[in-house]
Amino acid sequence: MRGILILLVTAGFLASQAPLTRAESNNEVEAIVSKAIKATGGVENLKKFKSITMKGKGTFYGMGEGIPYTSQMAVQPPDKERLEVKSDNFEFIQVFDGDKGWTKMGAEAMEMSKDQVAENKEAMYAHRVGRLYSLRDKDFKLSALPEVKVGSHVALGIKVEHKDHRPINLYFDKKSGMLIKIERKAKEFQGGQEGMEFTEETLYEDFKDVNGIKLPHKVVITRDGKKYVEEEVKEAKVSESLDKTLFNKP
Repeated sequence: MRGILILLVTAGFLASQAPLTRAESNNEVEAIVSKAIKATGGVENLKKFKSITMKGKGTFYGMGEGIPYTSQMAVQPPDKERLEVKSDNFEFIQVFDGDKGWTKMGAEAMEMSKDQVAENKEAMYAHRVGRLYSLRDKDFKLSALPEVKVGSHVALGIKVEHKDHRPINLYFDKKSGMLIKIERKAKEFQGGQEGMEFTEETLYEDFKDVNGIKLPHKVVITRDGKKYVEEEVKEAKVSESLDKTLFNKP
């Protein structure tokens, strides 16, 4: 799944902190990344089990009043994703496969526009960043963010920059090292909101072991501070690859 959540930083705290030198910042970032990778399952496991399938149930708030739904999602890095959402009011399928994609609500699947394809590439990039081990690639620029509170957790932050993508902020639980929040800018290209930009925040909780990898089983997504999706993962699997037919046109 995609997203990010609440950023709380007090002016008094920031004013009391001396700025880090570049060397100190690099060391701090490397320590955060190393701890997070180890806590999540280690480099070997994360690289081996790249693909994820999930089944869940949740509530969608994007139309105002919360709508209960069930979902199935399959992600095959670096550029394939399938999402199915069902409720009493609608059934929605979205498939993305590299440089093309489709959405289906009703009988006919509609091909994604150029803008929708570009936005889905950003979402897949966010998934890549969230897998953590790729953060050591040379095409990333990482810098430390101030320590903040995320819910009841003290969190350490990293800003991730890449010349071909929008910046992403990652926040890790200071005690466990787990990634508990992702924050990024995104755009909407459906429902008559073409090109509307918003801040998407995703909060991760309830981590459980799946084949040696810790995956969140509760996800809350907000848009510009308003709750958008709240989901509980009922079943999660990781694998080395998925059946390519999953990403055929629905």
